[in-house]
Amino acid sequence: MREGGNILRTKNTWGFVILIALAFSSWMFASANDHSPRRDNSTVVIETAHQTELKPHTHADGDAVADIGHHVMLESTIFITPRDLYVSEIGFEIVNAPNVVLHHASLIDLSRPNLTCPNLTNWKELFVYGSDRMYDSSLSFPKGYAVIIPKGTPLKLVLMIHNPEPPLGPGGTYNDVYSRITLRETSEDRAHIIPLEPNMLHLDDVDMTCSNKNPDLSDFYTFTVPPKKVGYVFSGTGETDRAASIHFALSGTLFDLAGHLHGWQGGKELIVKKNREVLHVFKTELSTTTPYIYETRHITEPIHIDAGDTISISAKYDNPHVVAARGVMGISGFYFAQDK
Repeated sequence: MREGGNILRTKNTWGFVILIALAFSSWMFASANDHSPRRDNSTVVIETAHQTELKPHTHADGDAVADIGHHVMLESTIFITPRDLYVSEIGFEIVNAPNVVLHHASLIDLSRPNLTCPNLTNWKELFVYGSDRMYDSSLSFPKGYAVIIPKGTPLKLVLMIHNPEPPLGPGGTYNDVYSRITLRETSEDRAHIIPLEPNMLHLDDVDMTCSNKNPDLSDFYTFTVPPKKVGYVFSGTGETDRAASIHFALSGTLFDLAGHLHGWQGGKELIVKKNREVLHVFKTELSTTTPYIYETRHITEPIHIDAGDTISISAKYDNPHVVAARGVMGISGFYFAQDK
């Protein structure tokens, strides 16, 4: 009986071990294929869906990235913030493909309206990156400042990628392509944190209504440069343009003022004006270290804003081709801290 009992216990023990091993293997497989947001006490990581295979495409002079076959849109699952997040640092990366395939990535607050497009009632950008900013894929705010995302906020990471063949891109086929954003919270006393409000200005086509034809919004925030134009400057309707200008009722400080252009489509300058005077001119230039990427360097120094000031933007493009350049961009983003 003792021997039989030992055999029985041995069989039960091995059965338990096998059960644990199977459970662990299942957990490992699920973890490897789970792209839902991850979080700890100070960090939130959100990943988009994965593109199994990203193939290259040809891009003619008259083509736009929003055209069918020229882009892929990937989104994350919606992440509901479990607490108030005081974000002082943001990291972003493209995984399993070169940065040049990035058209843009946006972290969206689905509970707030867009500041520049009245028809977007649930699309507030908290963070936007294009390939021309990927010379530095992280963003940190000065001590004492943070982007505050309230508990219960629905967040979504949206990625638009394109993979043109030379001369616009390296071409090639990439597997399992996705993006990841990491939100790191401040360790400072939250009672003394000054909130930062994300803002983004953009130039839109003549109707100025932020209208789009593509259901995936791939043709948003764009305008057209006519053919055979050099030094073409587009300003929308200037200081009256809701999408391309902002009026400050209160004084404060701008942090991380940045510009975005399509250098590969002839973008030259993004002009930022304050009260109709040039505040800064962003120039986009071909990178000296990363093939095919045009870089547009942001401003690291804070900029003071008085109550009553107006910021507006214009973009300068060259289009020597006999067809219009469609889907070009002129964008400026910044974070605003109101004076106490």
